[in-house]
Amino acid sequence: MKIVLCLMIVFFVNHSQAETVWEYVDKKLEKKEFKRWSLSSWLYDKEKFALQDQWLAMNLDNDGIFFEFYADYSKTKFDVDTANNQNIETTGHSTEVAAYIGFLGFTYRYDEFNSHYNQKDSAINLRLIGSSHQATHLILTYGQRRLIGIDDTEEFTQNFYGGDISLYLLPFLGFDGRYRIYSRVESDDGTYEMESKKTMWGAFIDISFVRIFAYQFEENFDFTVLGTGVDSERQTKGTATGIRLYF
Repeated sequence: MKIVLCLMIVFFVNHSQAETVWEYVDKKLEKKEFKRWSLSSWLYDKEKFALQDQWLAMNLDNDGIFFEFYADYSKTKFDVDTANNQNIETTGHSTEVAAYIGFLGFTYRYDEFNSHYNQKDSAINLRLIGSSHQATHLILTYGQRRLIGIDDTEEFTQNFYGGDISLYLLPFLGFDGRYRIYSRVESDDGTYEMESKKTMWGAFIDISFVRIFAYQFEENFDFTVLGTGVDSERQTKGTATGIRLYF
């Protein structure tokens, strides 16, 4: 009986020691694997750190409030009324200036379409994505436009809303787009009602603080003669090239 008891004690002691040795070896292997260098792990860590640095750069501003300004000028070439197949080609020019304080911006734009109409609008902008305007970004905008037709009878003051988007494919090359919805309003003389939608899309190249850009634009107008209720449509469609300076 004493012999059996001794054998059982020796068995349990050896078994517990075997588990202890195994645990020790397993922990040591884990430490070796943790400290082991490999090309795949180095590439993974490098990509992870790059993404973290990019996130910090986009979301943190160590210098406090970020001020940004830009001004641009472009020459336009377009058809006055493609909706009615008139295809009367003419030229014009546009100017836009903006100032941003952090994610909040203010813009003013003037468009003059020779022998057709001119317009000026001002807006307040909210940048939802992006560290600056000269970066990939998404912006919501709301403002007011003053449009005056060629014969000064079509004069409208419209509120509008929309968005701007910009996507960099390379550090110096990207695409952008703009969309505006102009509210339905009555003309100053009470003869017309008008609403419209406008899209702009194009590409740009950045050279330091200088941007060279080109875009296409299209605006679809819906007019109603209040006296008769007759509806008519117009479409202004064209291209533009210009230069922008960032400060």
